[in-house]
Amino acid sequence: MNGFQLTFYTDRQQKHGNMTVFDWCLSKVKEMGISGVTVLNAAEGMGHGAHHMAHFLGLGDQPVQIIMALSGDEATRILAAASKEGLKVFYTQSAIKFGTTGNSS
Repeated sequence: MNGFQLTFYTDRQQKHGNMTVFDWCLSKVKEMGISGVTVLNAAEGMGHGAHHMAHFLGLGDQPVQIIMALSGDEATRILAAASKEGLKVFYTQSAIKFGTTGNSS
């Protein structure tokens, strides 16, 4: 199947309303019936003029990627929802081909 990889880049403490950005993303894709989402916690990252990293005493500034494999319609819907709700997050979108290997028995 042809579609898109949509990746949001944030950190563990970045908020959108009363929830973190990654919690918003996960709840929104679940609400929309979208599957194929992975959250990756990184050790370090740079963005918005700052160096972000997980610390021994806390993970508040830990960089996080929310990676989604989506159809074109799903990518349009999640970006429209983010825009409508005023979510402020850096993202990348790339065309991909995806599927499942093996038997589905």
